[in-house]
Amino acid sequence: MYATLLRHYWKSLFRRTTWTGANLSLGIASYLLGAYIILHCLAIGFFADIIIKKIYPDIALMAVANQNLLLLAAILFCCRFFLQTFPRVRTRPYLHLPISRPGLIHFFQLLTLGNFHNIYPLFFALPFWFKNVLPAYPAGAALSWLSGVLLLLAGSNYLVIGLRLLIGHKLLWGGAAAAGLAGVVALDKILAWQYADALSGYLFGHLLGREGGLFLVALAAPLAGLYAGVFKGLSKSIFLDDPGRAQSRNVDGVDRHLAFLARYGPIGHLIQLEIKLMWRNKRPRQVLFMSLVFVLMGFSYLSPAYEGNIAIFMAPFGFLLLSGGLVLNYGQFMFSWESRYFDGTLVRPIDFRAMVRAKLLFLQASCLVLFLLTSPVVATIAPDRFALFAAFFLYNFGFTTALYLLLATLNFKHINLRQSSFANWNATSIHHFIVILPLMVPPILVQYLVADALLSALAIGGFGLASALARRLWIPLIARSLAGRKYRMGAGFRGRKG
Repeated sequence: MYATLLRHYWKSLFRRTTWTGANLSLGIASYLLGAYIILHCLAIGFFADIIIKKIYPDIALMAVANQNLLLLAAILFCCRFFLQTFPRVRTRPYLHLPISRPGLIHFFQLLTLGNFHNIYPLFFALPFWFKNVLPAYPAGAALSWLSGVLLLLAGSNYLVIGLRLLIGHKLLWGGAAAAGLAGVVALDKILAWQYADALSGYLFGHLLGREGGLFLVALAAPLAGLYAGVFKGLSKSIFLDDPGRAQSRNVDGVDRHLAFLARYGPIGHLIQLEIKLMWRNKRPRQVLFMSLVFVLMGFSYLSPAYEGNIAIFMAPFGFLLLSGGLVLNYGQFMFSWESRYFDGTLVRPIDFRAMVRAKLLFLQASCLVLFLLTSPVVATIAPDRFALFAAFFLYNFGFTTALYLLLATLNFKHINLRQSSFANWNATSIHHFIVILPLMVPPILVQYLVADALLSALAIGGFGLASALARRLWIPLIARSLAGRKYRMGAGFRGRKG
């Protein structure tokens, strides 16, 4: 059975629609990107000793490497959390066959270890190990260290699957767990606690010692528990037909809390519909949650490690996330969220200007809420950057919201609201990734050209405030763009070419 499943999986790699039609260029680009990442990992792994010695000339090579392994694992965890595919997708075609379900789950659970996110780190770890660990330590100690790295990769793999299972079934608990992990890592770096560095150095340092075998068993024990927990979660979540889980959420409680919006006429009613759409459907609800995680990630860019010219390039991204996290994630699909009933919107007597005004107010309100929530933290950990933080709030409030709403009129692809948002590229185009560039370039240029921090903050905030006051220009512009593309958007949302 397992040989047959492996053969099926191997065939599926070469029968994907990525290699046909218009998606051929996307498939080629993705493989070129993968090769590019692998070559970089090889180069960094081979020359890591030279790089480390130049940065830390007075510290032993392996001491620096051991202290940073957990940090590298945390960065890898963030990447795979958003991009790694889910094994449940591959098990569903076999559930109607007389195959042992536990065996099927074990097979695909082990198959996830061959994911690209587990492979490309090896192109960094193996050259580093062959060049710096194997020649300098006994074979047993070197193998224990390499085994510890492999266990770390496997643990990261199953932690992602477990966390996403928890989010899918219990959003509050899963959100709290993800936010807690992100918060601990961010605070450890921002406040320079260095607990993660100390723990990493302790574990991997002892793996190179005489007691390396004991520490290897200690690392393998939580991995086994995590594997068992993921197996139990997958066993309860994999169904051939699960219509009950696809139903929309009951929003009676949300209706009661949002009843006050009806007093503000059509615009208030449209904002109420936007919030209910977000809350009752799986994908926009998960996007809302992930926006809050991105906000927590934004605090890491306030670290004292980013100084001088580095801060000019890194800080804007963090400040954009802190008050504009929801705009950057949810706002780019602003009209696509309604693709299922967009035709109904077109035939109703709804003024496009009122629709645009409601969506703009919704996005601006999200910026204000995030600003109020994050202000105390920024004032505590980085009081010298609070003026710049406030300037970016005005920038997001006035310019980012309007720009993203304008670009949302370029979306022509249908969105399935019931699907998970993780590793889901449905309705995603290249402009969704490059749109961050026109947002970051103006603040970077202002900070680079204006040496005084207060003056640069005033310039960025003034531009955002001027953009907010120019809403009478933005709203007609976006409404005209929407009116000019409404038929093509409707055709695209129905699954036809515009």
